[in-house]
Amino acid sequence: MEKLIVANWKMNKTDSEAEIFLKRFLDYEFKTNVKVCICPPSTSLNFVNMYIHENDYSGQVVLGGQNVNENCTGAYTGEVSIYMLKQFNVKYVIVGHSERKKYFFENDDIINKKISVIQLNDITPILCVGETHEEYKNKLTRKILANQLIGALKCATDNVVIAYEPIWAVGTGLLPSLADIDSTLHYIKQCVKQNFNFNVQVLYGGSLNSKNAGEILTLEHIDGALVGGASLDSEEFYKIIQS
Repeated sequence: MEKLIVANWKMNKTDSEAEIFLKRFLDYEFKTNVKVCICPPSTSLNFVNMYIHENDYSGQVVLGGQNVNENCTGAYTGEVSIYMLKQFNVKYVIVGHSERKKYFFENDDIINKKISVIQLNDITPILCVGETHEEYKNKLTRKILANQLIGALKCATDNVVIAYEPIWAVGTGLLPSLADIDSTLHYIKQCVKQNFNFNVQVLYGGSLNSKNAGEILTLEHIDGALVGGASLDSEEFYKIIQS
């Protein structure tokens, strides 16, 4: 099965920095069973879209958005609409990231509306779910994830990807055990199937790098990865893809 590896550049890279990355990155030869999605800042969507279109001879690299407003148009200063993303050939949009919840107070209701507008426009949402370290230590992971999944997917169809990102693992260098990662990914698939009766791809994210990617990406229930800081370096990101 084809694995999906997503680069979340967050608030990093200007067009010139993106060009340096892409020149090196698109020279690599990728595994045939991998799809790569690059999610740059919205200011670089046009540039990255054009560069991929002109230079990705493998056809394996697609563009993603880091965020979208739940409204299609309107007086929402500073926001990005789904129509704006569509004009740049965006295939995926990240929603529900823990940083959006922490800094922009996004809740399940907003995330649910974002997923609806994304899917109505034939784009695939990548829904992020995850627990705090305290919840992990108290063995509440499954309860927390079930609440997040049920709250966010109320109006969803089967065209959705789930990214399991333990909040305490994002950018910290900390990781759950391999057994915990695999069992949690399996649980997410079961939970979605039981509550919504469709299957989903499930990615892992959180302190993933070229040193641990080989073990993580060969787990039984994993379908790919959502990569943050390690996706900013073309060689490091390539090594993760090839793991």
